[in-house]
Amino acid sequence: DYGEKLDELRKGAIKGVGSVIPHHCGDHSKCNLDCKYRQIENEYIEKFSKDPPVGKEGLDPSKEEDRIEILAMYEMQIKSDYSKVARFKGKVMSMGEKGQDKIYNEITKRLNEKNIDRVAEAFSSNSCENYYGMITKYSHGKRIYFGQSDSWQTFCLLAAGKKSDNRFEDQLQQRAGIQDTYLRQVQVVKTIKKKRKKREHDEKQQTKERRKCSQLTKLKDGEKSLRCKGRHMSNKLDAMDNCKSSIEQPQKKKKAPKRRKCSNCGEYGHTKAQCGYPAGMAPKKPKAKGKRQTKKDKEREELMNTFANSDFLLD
Repeated sequence: DYGEKLDELRKGAIKGVGSVIPHHCGDHSKCNLDCKYRQIENEYIEKFSKDPPVGKEGLDPSKEEDRIEILAMYEMQIKSDYSKVARFKGKVMSMGEKGQDKIYNEITKRLNEKNIDRVAEAFSSNSCENYYGMITKYSHGKRIYFGQSDSWQTFCLLAAGKKSDNRFEDQLQQRAGIQDTYLRQVQVVKTIKKKRKKREHDEKQQTKERRKCSQLTKLKDGEKSLRCKGRHMSNKLDAMDNCKSSIEQPQKKKKAPKRRKCSNCGEYGHTKAQCGYPAGMAPKKPKAKGKRQTKKDKEREELMNTFANSDFLLD
């Protein structure tokens, strides 16, 4: 029945969306045949079927247990081949089962059998976001209201033309009979030259190796600390959702810098070279009185006050 088949496809689509999370975490057991990792696994299975290694001829790829053992033999080669064709160079997210379940629950709140058809028809939203980004660029911001004029429609047509042809403005000027200015011609030549140099620079092997080294450095730094900028962090997850087994060492508190004391005048906040007094001419500070001496002075002052308030004088 067509309705039953459609419901089955909807459930399969939702299940496929759920396999995206473990896929990015390195678990491809739930992936469909569209996954490049599964495709590479099938290539090695086919390679094993044609020419099995010595001592492994009895393994049957059709059996699940034997298939797992065969893939374990070629695990390093599979990961190496996958890193060459994968979008993120074979890197995976560090997330435990608790974190994966929490993200899956958030996805299923917004995606279900009622709206899966509309989402499937849209495919990827990257082109749509890029198109509206160009409209925002030419209209000078999202908050400007163009509903009362034809400016918004003009900007939409301009963005559509630029997406189809990068030199769309030149064709528009020729059809309108507008003569190009000298300044614009010079600027266009400079822009094309700059883009060509950047493209040639990005295609160099040295640049690719430097970029790869930078990516590996960020990945290594992300493994050391959960608060690293290069590490993926989500507002929906806490530290307990992470699958890192080692306990992160607490960060040591930085010691406050010691106050500098001048060896000439004895004041704090500057050095001898910055002191305003000449060398050896700084006034000497009186030494601080001890606790016993201060107590005796206090007793002496109280005694003098007693005699000062009395009606008789001492000779």
